[in-house]
Amino acid sequence: MPRLSPKASELVRELWPRFSSNSEAIAWSHRKESRTTAWCLRLLRQLTGTGEPNAAPYVLGAYLQHDLPVATIAEMLDVLESRATAESLIGRERERAESDAWWDRDWPEVWEKLEPFRQQTGGWAAFATASLSRNGYIRERAVQALSQAVIDGREVLFLVLRTSDHVPQVRQAAASAMRSRIAAPSGAALVRSLPLVMHLRQYRGRGEPTVTDSILQFL
Repeated sequence: MPRLSPKASELVRELWPRFSSNSEAIAWSHRKESRTTAWCLRLLRQLTGTGEPNAAPYVLGAYLQHDLPVATIAEMLDVLESRATAESLIGRERERAESDAWWDRDWPEVWEKLEPFRQQTGGWAAFATASLSRNGYIRERAVQALSQAVIDGREVLFLVLRTSDHVPQVRQAAASAMRSRIAAPSGAALVRSLPLVMHLRQYRGRGEPTVTDSILQFL
């Protein structure tokens, strides 16, 4: 998964510990059984407190695995994904295929659990995080939901990245969303996306060149 600081890595290991035996895993499960929600939220708040955008997949992963309040998770993800940069997204895109284990489940069921974020303040960030899933079904729907959730520039980096998706439906959905955003109101966000645009033009030949071309022409 994406690289984290030592503090954030320690918190992730506490959330998803690795055990040397089944008995050790069972013992750990029993120790936290009576405080699952409080225990998980405490660690997630600390993880959010690191301010690392790379921690966002772990926060959303915990939500998908536990019965956690949507509003609280949306607030946490909003804090983290608002700090995403072109460089952090390039790193996350490179490394997501190495694990993404928390997505290994029934995809419609995953999306059903993401739907409530449409009604939440900060819910855009859940779709931003989901847009980096390794599953195309989730990515396509996340792009569509993200494009509807916010139009203030926070979404631009995530949409630009998906214009080079290897799944045509995802790529086209992102390109469609970006066309109306290549304009003055998104100017600052487009400037921040420039390193990502150049990265995609250099390393991704199968993307939507009209989007990156249009961004460069606008800038």
